[in-house]
Amino acid sequence: MLFAAFSIAPNAAFADAHAVRDVYAEALGQAEKLADEGEYGAALEVLERLAEDYPQDFRLTLRLAWLQLESQDYDNAESTFDRARELSGGNNETHLGLAWVALGQRRRDLAITNFDRVLSVDPTNQSAQQGRRLALTQRTLTLSPSVAATLHNINGQPSWWGMGFTLDLPAVVWQRLLLSASYRYISPLSTLTGSGRGQRAAVVPSQNEIYAAVGLTYPMGDLEGHYGYLLDSTASLDPVYVAGITGRYSPWGDIFGETSVSVYSDQSVWRFALSWLSPPLGGFHLQPGVAAQQMGDRTLVVGSLAALYAGEWWKAWLGAKWGDEERPTYLFQPSVYNIDGRITYGGWAGFELSPSDSLRFGLQAEVHNLSRTLSGSSHPQFNPSGEQSSSNSFLSLLSLVVALNL
Repeated sequence: MLFAAFSIAPNAAFADAHAVRDVYAEALGQAEKLADEGEYGAALEVLERLAEDYPQDFRLTLRLAWLQLESQDYDNAESTFDRARELSGGNNETHLGLAWVALGQRRRDLAITNFDRVLSVDPTNQSAQQGRRLALTQRTLTLSPSVAATLHNINGQPSWWGMGFTLDLPAVVWQRLLLSASYRYISPLSTLTGSGRGQRAAVVPSQNEIYAAVGLTYPMGDLEGHYGYLLDSTASLDPVYVAGITGRYSPWGDIFGETSVSVYSDQSVWRFALSWLSPPLGGFHLQPGVAAQQMGDRTLVVGSLAALYAGEWWKAWLGAKWGDEERPTYLFQPSVYNIDGRITYGGWAGFELSPSDSLRFGLQAEVHNLSRTLSGSSHPQFNPSGEQSSSNSFLSLLSLVVALNL
């Protein structure tokens, strides 16, 4: 009996070790299968759970880093390659991974330095040779021009149709300097009419909008300064001036902040906005946000929530907001809703297709509930009768965007 007791323990330990190896191998196989099918988010979840159980496993850490790189999660890939380098004491493959990460982050000089380090140890490494050639040809200037056509509609009383055209020209210089310029032209497709007593048709002038921005970008964040100028084609309305700052900080997910002031002839409107884009979970992101406007002694607050799914070559999104806004300015777009009335809630949905690295196009629809009290002193083109009246309507926009990456 004593011999039997001693013989059972090693057999049980051997069985447990064998079971652990089976679980380990099964998890690795599952992650590889998911990655081959393009399900990078699910594959990353499997490897991340496994890496938590085996934090000293160099090969597992290295595989996780390469998968993060394949999914273009450059920040996490960089930290994971660094951890693998520490575990291995400077394995050459970790320097190769860090070189490709730097190339993806458009840090050209760092990428070349790391590729050279790999080639000094392994001169025939084809991946390092290819990456170095790509780094040498990486352009100083990257342009991403886009054009958009937007159909505008205000229903209710009064009603109006318009068409907008936008040309946007963002650029990245030396992988760090952000420059952008945008021009939007909104033209009426109909006169503004209503059916109430004393209502008559009124011609709505076209509107010109010019925006410019300059800033800096780094993997962990961006900071940009913005300026905007709005003027209608007949100069019958006073121009609008806009200035502000936007920023992004990405310790975990992306935190976006925005501060702006819009100067009208009758008042100045300050706006402060904050939102957070969650890290991907199976391709899904959530983005809650809050914004506040200060208009003299009045403070208006609005909350929002959006959901985004990003696939390999497409993405789709859906969002809603609730609260109060008046003449809001959005700098990340950029756009100014220069219209009398209070937006009390709204929603939007859209999708984007990217058939290649150099081309993408998308479609978005948005609807805003607009509550207005019109008087003779309000914008005359939105109040043809000149009488005091209340109006509840919807502002709808449908936008088609085509963008290039040059």
